[in-house]
Amino acid sequence: MKPEDIFAAIVAALFVIASVTVGATSALMLAWSDARAHQAPTGWNYAADCCSNQDCAPLPRSAVQITPTGYVVTVTPEMNKQIKAPRTYTIAYTATGLRESQDGEYHICLRPEYANNAGEIFGGGVICFYIPPMGF
Repeated sequence: MKPEDIFAAIVAALFVIASVTVGATSALMLAWSDARAHQAPTGWNYAADCCSNQDCAPLPRSAVQITPTGYVVTVTPEMNKQIKAPRTYTIAYTATGLRESQDGEYHICLRPEYANNAGEIFGGGVICFYIPPMGF
């Protein structure tokens, strides 16, 4: 066997190994992201980058005010288990976490809040806010 034939065989084998590795990695990443997302009560999936299987919940329309600069959203712990007390969030129309709701209702995905021994609250905040399609 000539050296160039050996080299070609090695390159071909490395290409196969790389292809299999990339394919397996992609499949694992897809499975991981699907496993992390969960469904809204009406059956559609929240985006994996918004949700880690607990962060998102629907909101009643009464919790959302539409203002000239964005949405003012009032959330209670009963609405979303990630917070310890009622919170009001102002979400600009240009916020990167805005998503279109698949069921025509509002939904919010929040980072969890944590309390230290002194009762101070840390963490929290909006990850994504799902809004109904706006027909004008």
